Amino acid sequence: GVSVLVDWRRSGSEGHFQYGPEGFDLWRHLFLPDERCRSVADWPGGQAPEGSLPMPARVNCLFMNFLRGYVWTQPEDALAKFRATYAASMSVLQPVQSIQDKVKATCSRWGECAYVVGVHKRLACSEMVACQLSQRAPSCDEFIARARKLIAARDFGTKSRPIVFLATDDSNAVVEFQNAFPEDGAIKLCVRSGVKRSKGGVRSDGVDNEVHRSPCVETDAEDALIDALCLARCNALVCVDSNLSIFVALRNPDVELHALNSILPEGWEETSLHPRDTVYESYEVIFSPMVFVRKGPSTATELVGAHKPGEVVSCTGREFDGWVELRAGGWMLVDGARGGIQNAAAGVLLKPAGPAFPNKSSAA
Repeated sequence: GVSVLVDWRRSGSEGHFQYGPEGFDLWRHLFLPDERCRSVADWPGGQAPEGSLPMPARVNCLFMNFLRGYVWTQPEDALAKFRATYAASMSVLQPVQSIQDKVKATCSRWGECAYVVGVHKRLACSEMVACQLSQRAPSCDEFIARARKLIAARDFGTKSRPIVFLATDDSNAVVEFQNAFPEDGAIKLCVRSGVKRSKGGVRSDGVDNEVHRSPCVETDAEDALIDALCLARCNALVCVDSNLSIFVALRNPDVELHALNSILPEGWEETSLHPRDTVYESYEVIFSPMVFVRKGPSTATELVGAHKPGEVVSCTGREFDGWVELRAGGWMLVDGARGGIQNAAAGVLLKPAGPAFPNKSSAA
């Protein structure tokens, strides 16, 4: 077969994934060399030989940031073949011994007979949302509910208690999962300590406060790979659209995939009947040139119309995640800041033009 030479040597000008100092070879640090796949630094002269085919971008369009969610939407038989083919090709990728030892140490705590649900929870930030086909970031509650549902569907009898293995760059998610799965509970939570995580938000320079957008050290890259390899040893994977989740799915084609990729979360209809935000009987459009009407409360739903500045729309009183339902049908976003990175700069789109509905929040 064709040999692949990987150039993961840091140039020093990277905007993110800043692992190690300038010139640091991340591939050589993480993986053992193989005749079929190795660092270009292992080639004589440290450069690819003449006649090589350079591939500066991702070969498969399904691995591009804004398209990778389509991996989960393939027909079942096509997805199975896709995963099996890549798994066979990836068999040459063997991590260095120190990585293998840390993966073994983590997974050995699970027990041989344990049923393990792996959860890959990404930190919710504007770029992460923009890269989801669903155009939203599922909440911790959704991940927790799906893990519990998978476990509840199985009869464990007297076997060791089931496990949820959490891999995340979100420090808040760790706390929420610990609260959901206490140490003395029926489900055991496993989450690696000492991993760099973030609380999210935006830095002073306007950049999302993510781990890989800040200067990192080699161990941060190691942690990402260790988490991925541990997830690949789980029975099931609950995830969103991400490179790490795809790696896991291809590394082990037998892992059950449960991508949280629905445009709207389960139970949103009931939630919309008890809005936490104040909802008004009517709104006036103030954004120019127009504000779109969507079939549902999400920018990922079908576009069904639009209203121009000065027009007034009547509402039903239902609200979900910053969207209000119109009496004439469809949903409109009130404030662009609630609509993801593509709408944030628009600011307020609608202003109240009528009295407020009585507060029907279930928390009131």
